Amino acid sequence: MTIITRKNDNPHDQRIRSTIFLKICFGVLMQSFKNILIPTDFSPAAWNAMQYGMLFQQMHKCPITLLHVYPIKTKYGALKNGQAKEVEDIVESLKRKMDRLSDNIEKARGSNVVNVVRTGNVVDEIINFYRDGEFDLIIMGVNSGSSSNSPGFNAGEIIKNFGFPVFLVPATQEEKVA
Repeated sequence: MTIITRKNDNPHDQRIRSTIFLKICFGVLMQSFKNILIPTDFSPAAWNAMQYGMLFQQMHKCPITLLHVYPIKTKYGALKNGQAKEVEDIVESLKRKMDRLSDNIEKARGSNVVNVVRTGNVVDEIINFYRDGEFDLIIMGVNSGSSSNSPGFNAGEIIKNFGFPVFLVPATQEEKVA
């Protein structure tokens, strides 16, 4: 279920949506989680999802894993000669970035954070990693960029096709998503 409140809603609609949002949040927060996955693309929405992840981690004393998937897309399915080395360099750079991010979170919060970088189709890799890691919850940032009240493509595909528990977090403070 997706609920978005916007600045231009009338006050009555905002109150109704905010009440529904709080009830959903309370229900999610009261569940017990043992392992949380937070996919990140380093966007503002992903950063907000990490903030919620830290809150959940404190409440449930559970580990969190940050996952970044570098999308590899080629017209013919296989990488060309020079591309493999280029992708390898990018992945190494991303691993260093994820290590710095994890280190900063651990220093600021005293929390243990695992980070993983994969390559491939973003949705497929998130789903496979979720299944392999026995996670209870995915916390994802939403980068919809539209006024249609629909989540971004990756979050939408995961929710629509796989039925995993997903907690969606907006990119900005002017909208609330659950």
